[in-house]
Formats: sequence, C-alpha cells, structure tokens
Amino acid sequence: MKKITEKELGAYNELLTQEKAAIDKFNYYAQNCKDPELKKLCKEAAERHQEHFNTIFAQIQ
Repeated sequence: MKKITEKELGAYNELLTQEKAAIDKFNYYAQNCKDPELKKLCKEAAERHQEHFNTIFAQIQ
C-alpha cells in the first residue's frame, strides 16, 4: 500500500470525525423518536454511516 501523507491522513481524520458525528446523531434520534417508521429510518441511516466509517478506516490500516 502507498504511504499516506500527513495531508491525506488529516483528510481521513476529518471524514472519520464527520461519519462518527452522523452515527451518534442518528442513533440519538432513533432512541428518542416515537414514530416507528422514523425510528427505523434513523437506525438505517446510522448503520449506513457506520459502514462508511468502517470503509474509510480500512483505507488507513
């Protein structure tokens, strides 16, 4: 694998931070939502962002 530069590492870090924030927000919304359909959508969104996070993280390992 090609060595990652400091600039690239910073960009990856920013992406991971944004994905983690989205995961946390959607999990919070899902836990506090009364509407079952909206709760389901929030859980699905959290799962998608978790997949994005995992994919990005795998790129820097």
